[in-house]
Amino acid sequence: MITLWELCKRMGDALLSVDGAGVPRVDLTGVHISELDDPTPYLEGGELLLTTGIPLVGDRTSVRDYVSRLAARGVVALGLGLGAGTDDIPAELRAACASAGLTLLVVPAGIPFMHISRAYWGLVGKTEQADLASSLALQTSLARAATRPQAVAAVVQALANALSGWAVSLPADGSAETYWPPIEHRTLPQLREETARLGLTGTHTA
Repeated sequence: MITLWELCKRMGDALLSVDGAGVPRVDLTGVHISELDDPTPYLEGGELLLTTGIPLVGDRTSVRDYVSRLAARGVVALGLGLGAGTDDIPAELRAACASAGLTLLVVPAGIPFMHISRAYWGLVGKTEQADLASSLALQTSLARAATRPQAVAAVVQALANALSGWAVSLPADGSAETYWPPIEHRTLPQLREETARLGLTGTHTA
């Protein structure tokens, strides 16, 4: 998943920590924009919520209640856009976010919220492309391995490398096993015992 830290790094000076401190590397499920007094019915948790500050107009109690609702819903961070509803960061908002453990960010005046949303989905797209490329590379390596003279050994080795672990082929007819890396011969007795037990109830269950 994309983290709040990654998004802030991507946005640079367009999305900043309100006190200049580091931004946590917490997973971010989305970017939501709302000026409602209570946007939580439309949130699932894990979001960065952007507002111009309209819901924050009121006394300290209303600001504290607003932040408490967001924190209880699992919102990751609150981004306050300057220049529309407010020109500075209310002290009561700073205090409420600090008390609730909610990360407070500032969006400088003139930065459209849509830029932040687009940046988030741009990062998501790159992550999905990377995952797809990795998956296709693995499929290609397995297909190539299957065409080699020692196909079983090649496929087992390719699987083990892809998993960063080990892989074993145990023929049902009891013939010699194929495994990688070589040290995994130590697992063969237990694997044979388990597969023999499963085989007693029928091949389809294995």
